[in-house]
Amino acid sequence: MTGIPAWQRVDTQVLRRRTLPQCGMTFFYWFMAFVMGASLLPSVLYMGIYVFTGEDEAFQRARKFWTFLRVFTLLCFNITLWGHVIVGVWQLVR
Repeated sequence: MTGIPAWQRVDTQVLRRRTLPQCGMTFFYWFMAFVMGASLLPSVLYMGIYVFTGEDEAFQRARKFWTFLRVFTLLCFNITLWGHVIVGVWQLVR
């Protein structure tokens, strides 16, 4: 053999099974972080405009962006949670 004890050898099939599904979730995490940041920054900007100018329109826009941020955050959390549940059930059945 190669001189490496059996307990130290890497099973490539197990390694491949663990890394391929994680690529999709990594993309999902980065995409959701981008979407959350894209809705958080305008919310903070309009809230700052409201604080310094007192315009109600800026406050309305800040509230809308904040609502979008909460929706995207809950969506990300639910997809992540239920995705792990489905993968766990799939591995139990398989």
